[in-house]
Amino acid sequence: APMGPRSPHSTVLTAVEEAMVVEFRRRTLLLDDVLDAFAVADAATVFATVDRVMEGGHDPRRFAADVLERLRDLVILDAVPDAGAKGVLDCPAEQLERMARQVAAYGTAGLSRAADLFHAGLTEMRGTTAPRLLLELVCARVLLPTASADAVVSRVERLERRFDIGGTAVPATPRSVPAAPRSELPPAEPAGTDVVPGPAALPA
Repeated sequence: APMGPRSPHSTVLTAVEEAMVVEFRRRTLLLDDVLDAFAVADAATVFATVDRVMEGGHDPRRFAADVLERLRDLVILDAVPDAGAKGVLDCPAEQLERMARQVAAYGTAGLSRAADLFHAGLTEMRGTTAPRLLLELVCARVLLPTASADAVVSRVERLERRFDIGGTAVPATPRSVPAAPRSELPPAEPAGTDVVPGPAALPA
């Protein structure tokens, strides 16, 4: 006969506390999945994670707020690499290691841009009747590259990280130098050429 309880549960936590822990772990996994996907511009995983958020019965506004809070933690970790040891961030060591990898993948400009977009998106979500649509639009904005200065800096940082990982630099394409305009003056006489004067006119 099978042994053990029919419905396994914690012997230390109450049913409510255990449910809160399970819910926290689910939200943490969703946050890690969407942020990892943002870092590599994996649109399929981003929108699949949004589907999981909705199927799990999570509030899109709450999820967007959780993403913004995580981005804030990443900004702090980027500025203070030992934020965990100093008590600035209260996170488990395993979570801090994963957050450090996310910071390295985003770069300072990428984190700032993503946080700004989610902050603006949360403002737009207030009172809306289609929060999922707005959440997907915010995600699309984060995935969409722009020509702004922050986006350019973010791309430069990613290229620098690729250089550090690969160890070899990508040779730059030489710029074509325009040819100097030709002078409109007639060509000069070759050196060493003497001009022989013609015979003088005789008097009549």
